[in-house]
Amino acid sequence: MVMDTEKALFQAFTLPARKWHYIELLDTRRGREKLRGSLDHFHDLDPLFCWKVRPSQQNRAYILRFLESFGAPPVCHLVSSNSNLDGREMLLADALAHVVGSGYGTFISCIPGELAYFEGEEPNERYICRRELDAK
Repeated sequence: MVMDTEKALFQAFTLPARKWHYIELLDTRRGREKLRGSLDHFHDLDPLFCWKVRPSQQNRAYILRFLESFGAPPVCHLVSSNSNLDGREMLLADALAHVVGSGYGTFISCIPGELAYFEGEEPNERYICRRELDAK
């Protein structure tokens, strides 16, 4: 289930030319470590589905409300360059408390392949990723 969640994340929210590369990396421990290492300076978000959070709204409370307004459940899954966060299932509010402003590249998968949050290493590098799947 975790692998499916992570593959759905990269399939839905990365650039078409790069998504299969990331999905293949998830198949091996060494590949996954390489992928995690790339998250701090990750530049392959698909702009059709990921948009930057406005600087005035880049706080945990706003991001939590925004994700919840799109149906984010209380528990989420993390993929992170921070080994203390990577691979964990956490309450969304707790995950945001650990991630927002941390300086670690991290994806928070709320609804696999449909709703996520990404934060990179650089200040103000915070994105909401949303994709409505046709098969509902």
